[in-house]
Amino acid sequence: KHLTRVRFEQLKRYIKISNPDEEKIGIEQKRDGDTTQKLWYNKVEPLFSFVLKTSQKLYNPGSSLAVDEVMIRFTGRSQDTYRIQNKPINTGYKIVAICGDPGYTINAIPVSRSRKDHVKEIQIENMRITESIVVNLIESVAENRNGVTLYCDNYYSTIKMFSYLRKKNIAAVGTCKHNQVTPSIKKQTEKLKKSAPWGTIITDVKDDVLVAAWQDNTWVSMLTTAHSGSEKVIKSRRRPRTTSSNSKTTRKMFGEHARKELPIPKFIEDYNKNMGYVDIADQLRSYYCCM
Repeated sequence: KHLTRVRFEQLKRYIKISNPDEEKIGIEQKRDGDTTQKLWYNKVEPLFSFVLKTSQKLYNPGSSLAVDEVMIRFTGRSQDTYRIQNKPINTGYKIVAICGDPGYTINAIPVSRSRKDHVKEIQIENMRITESIVVNLIESVAENRNGVTLYCDNYYSTIKMFSYLRKKNIAAVGTCKHNQVTPSIKKQTEKLKKSAPWGTIITDVKDDVLVAAWQDNTWVSMLTTAHSGSEKVIKSRRRPRTTSSNSKTTRKMFGEHARKELPIPKFIEDYNKNMGYVDIADQLRSYYCCM
């Protein structure tokens, strides 16, 4: 009645009008019935929750799920943004998401660099916040289901979390940092260093979690509650470059061949096959960017 659509959009580019009370980050909002919690992302929370609930109704996930962080690009000033090196989007808001095949996002939790109130409410006793977030995500999906396997990278993988999930009948597979392996595996890998032939597997068990180290171009450390450690599959492998680490040991397996079919542990094959669901979700989201 007062101005044209084009004029309104021109003004809207530069002017933001909102209720001052809603500007207070951390405002208490009702969510899931009578539960109240302080949310730093309160402005987008109603739409965020609606999209997640609708996604869960429309999609029945398979047995293999992957969890990883999703970065939403934002380069402005904010105490809630992260800066992560070696990421396609290295600066912005971070969301921990759980995705299934083929890159369908089932559930997610936004996290803040400085404010932890909304995630402390789901923190499990004797667990870190990152571990509690992953457990909360997978339990929301795996409830009343059997045969679910979670895949995660070394940022989230811990023996404590994998052991906890095993007791909940949820299997887990993931790479882990060297300080997460048992003292027995540390001692053996340090003793062998680069002298171990390609394909050497060293295993140990702690708290019903299989801890394994596999000699590829370098030692690869893994945690799994879904494999025995002795299962292998034949895969076509590419010969590493001469500049790659431990190339002398690895290139002996290939001889003059650029590619060769070699046996690799099944937990490595399953991890490589299923861990990329979150990356596929990022790719699909990039096609319909709204920013």
